[in-house]
Formats: sequence, C-alpha cells, structure tokens
Amino acid sequence: MGLTGCGEGPESPSLQARSHALTYGPDLRITELQAPENARPGEPLLVTAKVCNTGTDPANPSGSNLLQVYLSTTPTQQVPLPGSPPSTAQMTLGEVDVGPLGAGQCVSRSLTVPANPPTGFTGNGVYFLGASIDTGQRVVESDESNNGFVRGLLGVGIRPDLVVTRLDGPASLSPGQSFTATATVCNVGTEAASNGSVELHLSTVNSLSLPTGPIPPPTQFMVAGQGISGLLAGVCRTVSLTGTAHPPPAATANAPLYLGAIADASNSVLELREDNNTFVRGLVGFGLGPDLVVRSVTGPASVRMGGAFTASVTVCNEGTAPSISSDVAVFLSSVPSLGAPGTMPRPATEVLVANVSAPPLAAGQCVTRAAPGSAYP
Repeated sequence: MGLTGCGEGPESPSLQARSHALTYGPDLRITELQAPENARPGEPLLVTAKVCNTGTDPANPSGSNLLQVYLSTTPTQQVPLPGSPPSTAQMTLGEVDVGPLGAGQCVSRSLTVPANPPTGFTGNGVYFLGASIDTGQRVVESDESNNGFVRGLLGVGIRPDLVVTRLDGPASLSPGQSFTATATVCNVGTEAASNGSVELHLSTVNSLSLPTGPIPPPTQFMVAGQGISGLLAGVCRTVSLTGTAHPPPAATANAPLYLGAIADASNSVLELREDNNTFVRGLVGFGLGPDLVVRSVTGPASVRMGGAFTASVTVCNEGTAPSISSDVAVFLSSVPSLGAPGTMPRPATEVLVANVSAPPLAAGQCVTRAAPGSAYP
C-alpha cells in the first residue's frame, strides 16, 4: 500500500482487449515509432520502431520478419504487393529484419533511411510517417489487421518550423493581474528562422486556434506577445512574456482557464509545417478565491500491521485569496489514486488513517503538518 494523491482510478480493459485475450497465436504490433519532426529531401533519416508480440505464442517467422517504413500523403498505408507498380501516394523508405519474438516480448529496431517523399514532391511538403511489421507475411498471426502504425506528420523540405515545447506560469490568476510566463520556443525545422514571435493566450477550451481574421474566436484572448529573432535549426530559446490577465469573451466568472501559447501566430515565417504552432499547458485558476492543494505526502517505506507511524503533509494555497482553516485526510491505498473529496462511501481500495488540520493560508503560502496515524488496511 502507499500514501497517494487524488485522481481517477485505473481503466477497465476494453471489450476488444478482453476478447483478444481469448484468441491464441502470435500477434505482432508496432507500438511506437520515433523520428525527427522534419528532414531535408533525400538526407538520412533515423527511424526507431518498437515491435511487440502481444499474442499468446512465439512469433517464429519462416524467413525474414520484415519491418518497412513509409512516407505517404494519407494517414492510411498499405504494404506494397510484390511486383506491383509503386503507389503515387506512398513511398517505401527502407526495411529491417526484426527476427523472432517470444510471447509478450518487445524489441526496438533502428534503421537509417533516405527522406524520399512520394511522387509529386515540389520541394517542401508534409507527409505521414508510418511502418508495418511482417510485410512478407511469414508469421501466421491471431490478428493480421493490426500490423501497421502511423506516427503522424513529418515535414520534408528546407524551411524552419517553430514550435512551443514548454510553458510555465502562475497556478492561479485574478482578473486584471499583471503576471509573467516563460515559453520555450524551438526551431525543429531544417533551416534557420530569421524572425518570429510567440503569443500567450487564455482560453476556455483545451485548444488554441490560429488567427484567421481581425476578430479572434470568443474562446481565447491574447494576453502577451514577444518577438523572436535569429533561431537556428535545432535551437531552442526561452522567452519571457509579461501580460495582464483578461478572460476571453466566452469565459464565466470564477472558472478556470487554459494557459497556452502560439508560435508565429502572425504567420510571418514560411514554415515546413503550420499545424504544430499551438501549445496548451493546462488549467490555471481564474478569479478571486483560495485553491488548496496537497504539494507532497511523505511517510515510512514500510510499517507493521496496526503499527503507529507519522506522515508529513505539505498543503499550499495556490489561489488568489486567503483560505480559512481546513482539514487534511491521510489515506492508505492499494492503488495510486484516491476517490474525489466528499465521495461516500469511500472506495474499498483506501482507508483513512489520519486527520490533521491546516491553518488559514495566505495566497501563495504553504504549511507542513505531521499526521500521526495507525496502519490498519
């Protein structure tokens, strides 16, 4: 058992997963495909695939167990038939022998392939990177329909590509408050960006839209902006943005908002990809009120059944107003999550072992309290 924080419980297996467990034989799947975001035409591209046998029996191919890598113009890809003419919508970049896999075994294979796009390439384009396992059909599988995997888009060409990879800011904001956030902007393209910008937005939804006219959507509001210059390919820069917390028109009073950023929102940089300019960090509290969170819980590594122990709990007020005194409950749980506060009866996976009181806290203040209890699971 462990001392855990609040959250959702584990998901139940899907009906498809449960029915699949009743099917016998090997089952080869690609579970992960890693590669750069962009590549120059024809230059070497390192691709790493993770292949797993999720079936009940070993996969012992009668020959080579080939993994092929593709670039295509569509998110659906097909294994080329032997002797058939090449598809104009898909290009096979290379292949590697994965070899046999035991039941439940996973292996990673890397191959370096040329970034050759399909027919119709005009110098710069965006394509889907994918792969397929057992392309020679040398393994008789329990499911032959799940051998393909499409990672997503990959740019091919000679242009910059600006993305936001990280955003840090306050946990809560009050209306009209001046605040500072930092955004990490990277050029994941193949050419330097001579200029650019990053904007900071508050949004009522977990996404941001690129501006398409003079009036932004009612779900988001730009609160800060900063120019960027001279960003070489493969280089990142942390940018500080200072703005004023104004809610979007669609916001409701004292409701949390999403904090996000947009790279090159003005579309002043001709990029390889224009679909990856937005980044949403997550929710921030917005309004006037306290916001109590458990920052940390620590305790002994082990304890005897019924034995006494003391946990240490740190509670912080991440809101914008002082809090009143509050109760803190400490639980032992057999899973790494707790039911929501106020849930009655409590889940059978947890048991209350200690209570402690937290004093009134000013906004931004934390307090650590010792919570003595007994280990009765």
